[in-house]
Amino acid sequence: MADTIWAGKKLQDGITSGEVNQQWFFCIPIQIGPATEYARSLQHWFMLIILIQAAETVMQIILIQEFVTGLLMGFTAIIALYAWHQDMNITYICAWGIFCLVQAVTTTIGDLLPAIESLATLDVTSIVAMATAPLVYLFSAAFAWHLYNDYRSHHGKTALDFDPFAKYAEKYDLGEKIPLNEGIFDKAANRMFGSTETGGWFGAKAQNPFETLEHQVQDAFPAGQRGKPDCCC
Repeated sequence: MADTIWAGKKLQDGITSGEVNQQWFFCIPIQIGPATEYARSLQHWFMLIILIQAAETVMQIILIQEFVTGLLMGFTAIIALYAWHQDMNITYICAWGIFCLVQAVTTTIGDLLPAIESLATLDVTSIVAMATAPLVYLFSAAFAWHLYNDYRSHHGKTALDFDPFAKYAEKYDLGEKIPLNEGIFDKAANRMFGSTETGGWFGAKAQNPFETLEHQVQDAFPAGQRGKPDCCC
């Protein structure tokens, strides 16, 4: 209730939408309300990364029979799909990015370095599969970091200079170059996590806990009752 009153005051002061939320759990933002428009514009990038992680899962399990590595990659793809399903929710994206970074380190130490020592005994498929797993994780973590940086800049914090993914996001618009079908992703996500009408593999879809506060505020303080911010200049 206190959070609702606090956010309501923010709305009365003229701060709306994504700017309502200023809550952080250590370094992870707790998103309440919608994603930023920039994050939504990168949905096609996120869809491509999910597909790459799914392909890597198949490669690990089917081609080289690395079941643990493959299952962890598959779990990572499911987290990503859920974050996408929740309208690019930055809290889930940050959790996914941290998991990807940890997995990049563990797969490099546990799989790639031992493979290099026995390089002469490995076939090309095994080498490619072992080398690409940490690269996929690092690329995914870089994407999550880029969205985190965007969220910082829209929520009262300074964007960080280190952002290796930024140049790719600025240079390539995947929505124009790669015709990814959002409907397929919607069907897959609804099948797994449920929709507003039906339940999924993991039960009926519950209300997203990170989207409740803003709706409570908007109900309590209609648009006509919101004031304008005082001039601070």
